[in-house]
Amino acid sequence: MYLFKVPILLSLYLVYGGVLYAQLPEADPDAARRYTIAANKAYRNGSYKQAEELYRKALAADPTDATASYNLGNAIYKQAEVKGDPQEYERAAQAMQNAARVAQANEVTRDALYNAGTAKLQQNDYAQSIERYKDALRVDPDDDDARRNLQIAQQLMQQQQQQQQQQQQDQDEQDQDQQNPEQTPPQPNESDKQGEQQESTESPDGAESSPDDATQPESQNQPETPDDTPPADRDLQRREMEALLQEAADADLKARKKVKIKGAQSGQSGKDW
Repeated sequence: MYLFKVPILLSLYLVYGGVLYAQLPEADPDAARRYTIAANKAYRNGSYKQAEELYRKALAADPTDATASYNLGNAIYKQAEVKGDPQEYERAAQAMQNAARVAQANEVTRDALYNAGTAKLQQNDYAQSIERYKDALRVDPDDDDARRNLQIAQQLMQQQQQQQQQQQQDQDEQDQDQQNPEQTPPQPNESDKQGEQQESTESPDGAESSPDDATQPESQNQPETPDDTPPADRDLQRREMEALLQEAADADLKARKKVKIKGAQSGQSGKDW
């Protein structure tokens, strides 16, 4: 995981009347612009880690640069796509939410919130993804991309909840099977069988009973057999459910691949980008 040092904004302390004040360094928009141009070039060339470092330098020169802040989130997101690392998507989401605060409710804020929602969706954090898409729509109710992705995130969250419920049901059934294993009734031994045969040939008053009487089944209480699904059928049901869950997972992956982030911005003239 790429580590970076947080830029130190408090560069000089002044004391007036016994009170300690922190003097913030003046922003250097020209330096920020130069770093952003270099970062944009690295981004276009696919050098996303280098682009991230340059965007951070641009923000160190001018922390209010909304374009550099927004493009930083895009550079991190691109690295997350390559690595497939949920932690990288989380870094991208945080960078995008910070860009939304820096931009102060304009189209960059809308796109940053949209991209934060997409990063959360890639983490399977559908609840947070839905909230970020809703935030983007609050900034721009006409953003069709945000509305479409919001619907995808809602569908994926519903599928996730259904899978969790089914998995819990399967686990409960397995626990019940372990608590109530099927038991085979004990078989009588040979001496018991001979004793039963001798008793069956005698009547209660000592007279021998007829062969027909011996062949009549005695009325006795049979142990109740639990009305459970046979193990073979349960195994079949589990295999079918696993196939359905896999199908849902494939649909989940296909839906997430349809969701794209909004690209980086130049913030400058076309030749700078």
